[in-house]
Amino acid sequence: IFHIFLAFFANECDMSAENVIPIERTDFGFVQRSKFVHVELTHEETIDVDGPFSQCFSSETKSFTFLILGDQNAGKSTFLHSFSHWNDPNFLEITSYLPFLNSFFVNTRFFFEKEGESDFSAMDELPFIDTDLGRGSFLLTRDDFIFFLNEFEISFEISVDGKCVKLGNVEITAETHYVLVQFVEIGGDHLDSVMKCKGREVSPSNFDRMEEILLKSLDLLSRAKKTLYFINANSCFASEKGEISLRMESFDRLIDRLRFLNENLNESHEILFYLSRFPLRGIDKEAFFTLEETRSIVQSLSRFSVQNFKLEGQKIKVEQVLETILSHISKIESWNIKIV
Repeated sequence: IFHIFLAFFANECDMSAENVIPIERTDFGFVQRSKFVHVELTHEETIDVDGPFSQCFSSETKSFTFLILGDQNAGKSTFLHSFSHWNDPNFLEITSYLPFLNSFFVNTRFFFEKEGESDFSAMDELPFIDTDLGRGSFLLTRDDFIFFLNEFEISFEISVDGKCVKLGNVEITAETHYVLVQFVEIGGDHLDSVMKCKGREVSPSNFDRMEEILLKSLDLLSRAKKTLYFINANSCFASEKGEISLRMESFDRLIDRLRFLNENLNESHEILFYLSRFPLRGIDKEAFFTLEETRSIVQSLSRFSVQNFKLEGQKIKVEQVLETILSHISKIESWNIKIV
């Protein structure tokens, strides 16, 4: 399912500085919101994914929740926002495959003002604030969701009488009216703060609101089952004189985060990586390493014992190199999480 959503995302969206989403100042920081309602498909009985009574429909609504992690400015918020970015020229293409009834996006930057800290900017790179926590969700009817699974040949189990569909551990019965798909984002800096907070002794005297949020984020990580991890190629790779090399500081940060996730995610948790902002090269505008670049990258990672595997070809897909390296390190260090 992730691969299909990312295919939609790759064709989306004009998120230029002119399309800044309004920023709301709240008691806990800064918030951006957007919402889409399909007027022709929505009626009075349709639940609002952001409404106050949305939790009351649990018996007739099944939900799928995915965790979004990754680097700063890698496209996480853009991905979440794409499902409610109704004024984008490519939005019609998304809704032609996913005729959702409504969708919602919220982006949050926490800031609890202390003495001497009033001068604070929530914005990092336009048009989004620097995310601590974010969420994007959309609502489909049961029939449209099952049609989507069939259309893209996503395997699922079906009961003998054809009335019950099972995808993973979620059963969609005849009583199910809606399917809610939601993505929860934990920002890169927020994840680093969670890592620092883990194991810290917190007493009532020094416990503050931000630490409470960090502990709840840690709990969210421990309960998640599948993750999409965005990697910003501009941060991870350096380009000099047309040749691309690995930025070791960024790669070490990635490994540190994956080690932390391995310790705190459920066993056999699956992580899919998405590489954004890699320079497209050649006549066909592809994201690839040359054989020489690949060899150089492998040699620079000798301390991870990755020099023993082979990647062949004059043009090697970037995703293939990255997934091979991470899978190899995962085996060497006996990680429980699965690189998919």
